[in-house]
Amino acid sequence: VTGGTPGALNSSVSEIENIVLSEIFYNPPGENFESIEFIELYNANSGPVNLGGCSFTQGIEFIFPSVIVQSGDYLVITRDVAAFINIFGIPAFQWTSGELGNALDTLEMNDVLGNIIDFVPYQSTQPWDTLAGGHGHSLELIAPALNNTSPENWMASNTFNTVLNGIDSVWCSPYAGFSIAPPQADFSADTTTIFASQTVTFNSLSTGEINFYAWSFSGGTPDSTNETIPHITYHIPGTYNVSLFISGPYGEDTETKTGYITVLPIPDPPIADFEAGQTTLYVGDSIYFHDLSINTPTSWEWTFEGALPGSSSVQNPTNIKYTTAGNFDVSLTVSNFSGQNQRIKENYIIVLDTTRYAVLITEIMYNPPETDTDSLEFVELYNNEDHPVKLEGYYFKGFDYT
Repeated sequence: VTGGTPGALNSSVSEIENIVLSEIFYNPPGENFESIEFIELYNANSGPVNLGGCSFTQGIEFIFPSVIVQSGDYLVITRDVAAFINIFGIPAFQWTSGELGNALDTLEMNDVLGNIIDFVPYQSTQPWDTLAGGHGHSLELIAPALNNTSPENWMASNTFNTVLNGIDSVWCSPYAGFSIAPPQADFSADTTTIFASQTVTFNSLSTGEINFYAWSFSGGTPDSTNETIPHITYHIPGTYNVSLFISGPYGEDTETKTGYITVLPIPDPPIADFEAGQTTLYVGDSIYFHDLSINTPTSWEWTFEGALPGSSSVQNPTNIKYTTAGNFDVSLTVSNFSGQNQRIKENYIIVLDTTRYAVLITEIMYNPPETDTDSLEFVELYNNEDHPVKLEGYYFKGFDYT
């Protein structure tokens, strides 16, 4: 059965509350369809309920078997389950005896201790909605938290379901929701991980008609409030729960998020340090930089003299290209909640020229008149340009020298 599952009777008998008579189809239209009369129940509790042993003591006769109805679920009982399934195509329980009065009736449901769970005295005349009196509509409770002994809290169903005998329309919604949904609690935070003494702003995402908010913040200051958008400060490191209770004319709800806020210890100020993938390169080469800072920085600001791009805010920049020869500084400023620190490495990157200059080999002493060491060997170079040429990075083939 939708909304109900078999289960063992509770080992200890206890009073049952918040099981609501939520829909009554007491006068189906046309002839020979009285057998599809039904009563719908709704579990308005926050947890499952076993209805085993509960019973109807007025209106009809029925003792519930051991059946568990989950929170927010429905259960339907009908006069003739075969006829009900034939028309609606969904399962139900069949009551033992009795029929629903077409003009008026009183339905009463008791728990195993004899306590009244719910009680509805309906009529087919005003102030009750008269469309339910043989015109094809069921009676539906507007919202589960309303007093269902009051006719103003009921209305004829506006949910079309089927047609009987090709002419009689049926308006009902067994196992379906209310005309006005009860409120649903939910919330978010602008951040869920902070350092001690920081503040979190919470925002209700709840739906439905709400006229009361009650927040609870373990570890927070303040630890409770009725504001809709509270600002809460956390001073002690740890992981904390947050709970929001809401209520309105059509019900109430609670949302608890376990371990929702993480508060970290205040860190030491960071100390900046870094390294480059290489420090000597040629014009047009690209390199990467690696952050070596300590004490958990949360932001990075790099400056690359002579490079493209000339700055970066990522932790480990890549593809930093140097387009001119020279010696260039690199700086890194790191920050966290406790402060910032800067490291500058002067002339850290050496970029060598790749231009071909008119520098000539003009003399070679390859075999000096000495024995063994040849220590007097030399090569003479001549700059045939009209300007000085920096030879740093140039090298010979045939002997090792750069």
